[in-house]
Amino acid sequence: MSAEDDEIVEEGVVDAVQPAVFAGPAYRQEGSLHRFWRKLGGGSLMTATLLHIGLLLIATTIVLRTIQEPEKKVEFLSGPAGGGGGGGEMQKKAERQAKSLSVSSAKRVFAEGVATSMTLPDPGDSFGQLSSLGSLSGGGGVGGGEGFGRGGGKGSGIGPGSGPGAGIGGMGQGIVFFEQEIHAGRVAYVIDYSGSMRGKREKLMRAELSKSVQNLASTMQYQLIFFCGPVWIAGDQFKTEENGDVLITHGKDKYRWKRGAAPGSWEPKGRTPKAEWLTADSATVEQSVKFIKETELQSGTHWVAPLEMALAMKPAPQVIFFMTDGASPGTTEEDIRRLGKRAKSLKVTINTMAMMEPKAEEGMKELARLSGGSFTIIDADGSVRDVPVE
Repeated sequence: MSAEDDEIVEEGVVDAVQPAVFAGPAYRQEGSLHRFWRKLGGGSLMTATLLHIGLLLIATTIVLRTIQEPEKKVEFLSGPAGGGGGGGEMQKKAERQAKSLSVSSAKRVFAEGVATSMTLPDPGDSFGQLSSLGSLSGGGGVGGGEGFGRGGGKGSGIGPGSGPGAGIGGMGQGIVFFEQEIHAGRVAYVIDYSGSMRGKREKLMRAELSKSVQNLASTMQYQLIFFCGPVWIAGDQFKTEENGDVLITHGKDKYRWKRGAAPGSWEPKGRTPKAEWLTADSATVEQSVKFIKETELQSGTHWVAPLEMALAMKPAPQVIFFMTDGASPGTTEEDIRRLGKRAKSLKVTINTMAMMEPKAEEGMKELARLSGGSFTIIDADGSVRDVPVE
């Protein structure tokens, strides 16, 4: 047999053998289910796909369980230490304050980089509950706020606050004169420089007035108006002429005063000087103290003209300190009512002081009452007594 015949025989054998191999037992054992699975594409690719789907489902389940609504924490405030009632009321009050502050915070919206001339009002005054804790110091700013804390006690915290600032038109700095303390931006001292003040009264008046002026804040505005019968501003020159009139020299201007028709009264002979406000810088205060200590006492006591000069100031004083050592013969009850009502209409408070003279009590007390002020008596020993005006 030739080589070609051998190759033909071998190919035939192979062709004959191959059907026998694929038709063997392994092919028959595969079964109809296995063949159906392979038709659907079953194999390593399908297995991998199903495995990934399973892993994805597991991961999704874990994420959904993790991402859920945060648990709402409810904080309870215990009552005061030592037990007892009141804890529930404190808790309710704290919750109301917290709710109010959160709403107010949400309302505060600020636009940056927008130029406007409009001023937006404060959205509700929930923060005003804290702003009232501001002290009477200059400028609004951050103030102390008081809050409730855990453990049933009160704790201090920093909160928004403001306080009235010192300065013209505001509450101003505290001013004390003969133990009367007021807060104002403009104050006029109307002081009796009559001859009856000589002795202990004069010494006490000059010392207390000097101390009050020296303690004024540098932003304060003030003026010193002296009177006896005539009226003059601290620093003016006082001269009694031969006919009994008084010549007042105020800078380059001259003014005259004459005795009035009523006993003890005085009135201007023409126009009167206009009192101007002084700013309490160190040089001005030093000059004013010099006038307080060196101005001589003069004769007469008349209340009307000095108070009218103070009330005529522009702008009007916020407070007038009015001090005298005696009653004014030429000042009637009608004068007092008129001055008191005018002060009230201008929103000027008149605080009155009687220097060791009880006869002046009724008129000065009424003047203080009508203007919403206070009245004190300085006794012979220098002590100060507050007298109710109502």
